Amino acid sequence: MPRHRRPRRRRSASTDAVARQVWHDAVEALADRLGIVSLLVGLALVVIGGELSRASEGLLDPLRVALRQRTPVVHPADVTVSALGGRGGVVGAALLARDGWAPES
Repeated sequence: MPRHRRPRRRRSASTDAVARQVWHDAVEALADRLGIVSLLVGLALVVIGGELSRASEGLLDPLRVALRQRTPVVHPADVTVSALGGRGGVVGAALLARDGWAPES
């Protein structure tokens, strides 16, 4: 028997503005960290995994722009989402369990 969903309430403009600001701040914070790492080690590729990978272009486009702004002296890293999406950690853990893992000495 299908579950009935409650009707969605329309979001107020102030809630949408707050949500947009939170998203903007999160993208800026991520770009700050990635920009620093890019300047230090010259990243070529940044792969967004986990649940953030579900954000797709809504995250990638503003992140790419912000990262370019923060790395004017080096070529900015390409930013993409993981092909595994939110399952990357689970797949990695399964591979480690299958193949074994030993810390490097």
